[in-house]
Amino acid sequence: MDLFRLSFADAGGNVVPLPGNFNKHTPVEDMRAFACEHGYDASKWSDSHKETLSAFFSHAALERVDDPVISQRVELDPFLKALEEESGLFALDPEIFRERFAKGQLKGIIDGNERLIATINILPKLSPGLKAALNLENHPDNPQVYEAGAGWAARSHRGLGLYTLHRRAVMDSAGASSRLVFSQNYGKGASSVNRREGWTLVNWKDFPFASALMAWPKEGEGLLGGKIQLASGLQLEKPANGFYAGESVSFKPDESGALTERSRRFAETHDWNSSHHLWTNDYEKLERFETHLRQELGVDGEQSPQVMAYAYKQWLKDIKKHSFLVNREDHSNGNGWREFAAPDLPAVVSDDPALKVG
Repeated sequence: MDLFRLSFADAGGNVVPLPGNFNKHTPVEDMRAFACEHGYDASKWSDSHKETLSAFFSHAALERVDDPVISQRVELDPFLKALEEESGLFALDPEIFRERFAKGQLKGIIDGNERLIATINILPKLSPGLKAALNLENHPDNPQVYEAGAGWAARSHRGLGLYTLHRRAVMDSAGASSRLVFSQNYGKGASSVNRREGWTLVNWKDFPFASALMAWPKEGEGLLGGKIQLASGLQLEKPANGFYAGESVSFKPDESGALTERSRRFAETHDWNSSHHLWTNDYEKLERFETHLRQELGVDGEQSPQVMAYAYKQWLKDIKKHSFLVNREDHSNGNGWREFAAPDLPAVVSDDPALKVG
């Protein structure tokens, strides 16, 4: 499995271990002393514990763990316990996560005491069968598609930027950073990382074929509305309004680094608990991907709704046939759908020795 140890980038750019007890409750004086020891003038930091935390963990870094013995010792239990106790987390079958963890598909961060403090998935969303059917290998404008999900941080380490740091590291190592990546979530908190990273919130209805790799309407709920069936098998009865259907909104900052007035106002006024949200790291790639899918499926914007509906249903059949159907009898996970994992691609390891929080 891919494991990273929470570490610290000193003033010289070297990565050094963090003490195992350093988290969001660490006293100000301990953080200042550690920062001074490693080349920073912490006397300029605010006396506020919150601002000191922000200053200190802005120098956090991840160090890859290559020792298989350590990897085998890491316990997944803290993450699985959080799944049971926190209603805002994804309610998939814990065995799915155990399987992913064992195969290295669920990535993790450990602290200095080898305790698991964060997790994330970066999963490929196109099986070889689908890629062949869609002529993707010969179409460079339509890249392999990934999903970023299963993001979790221990309560002791939340608000420190670990998920952002972790996602960047894992996407780089998986070669996904330059590809099309989806993220889906419900609620404001889960959307905050996507907003900070400058991703685009997408109107599901604008991309019916591309978005079906992530979720689709339940039977009887109309072509592109109503309740949601996640590709992983989870049926969402809530949110009541189903798919987010407003305008797509980019949270990419302007040249000064600030959000546009439109995106800032949207973030403040949008009811994040009213819809299930779909995000992408590259809106233009998503548009090209959707266009390519429609061409391969023989549909365009001028055709009748009946043609669209028919092509959409055929597309879902292909997805289920090539990708998601594992066990119809496993009713513990929706209807038994489980996301597939394509064969592992060669890892692309970043040259950056310290992937720091931006």
